Amino acid sequence: MTTKKSETAVLEVILEKLGAMETKIGAIEDRVEEASKPPPLTEDMGNSRDPYGESNLDVASRYLNASGLLKKGDVVRLIDSCEKAVLMRKNAPEDRKDLIESQGVLGTVDGFIHTHVRTGEPKFSVKFVGFGIDGVEYRDLELVSRK
Repeated sequence: MTTKKSETAVLEVILEKLGAMETKIGAIEDRVEEASKPPPLTEDMGNSRDPYGESNLDVASRYLNASGLLKKGDVVRLIDSCEKAVLMRKNAPEDRKDLIESQGVLGTVDGFIHTHVRTGEPKFSVKFVGFGIDGVEYRDLELVSRK
């Protein structure tokens, strides 16, 4: 038979171990909570200088005055081999299919959009009847007539 003293000693040891386990569980919960937070999107290392120097790099464009290449109202034709022309021929409205097959995909320049920062290729907004307005790179266009 066990005595009251031995039972008390055993209970004290069990309580000490439970207390130690509770501390460990709390530490694990804190680590899980910290680990479940999303990482920061950017980290500022205090080193925000441009590695290529202080000046902005400008791509040398083949076109000196890109915005002046085409004016609003100029009629242009998509080059037949470009992806946009192939898709427009395929999805042309029935009343325009014959015209598109004979004359190509024609549109009217709506304005200059921008010059691509890496390639230097100008992009224009062109209105296509039956399709709407879309951005087209200059290399995919040929001038039909000036306004």
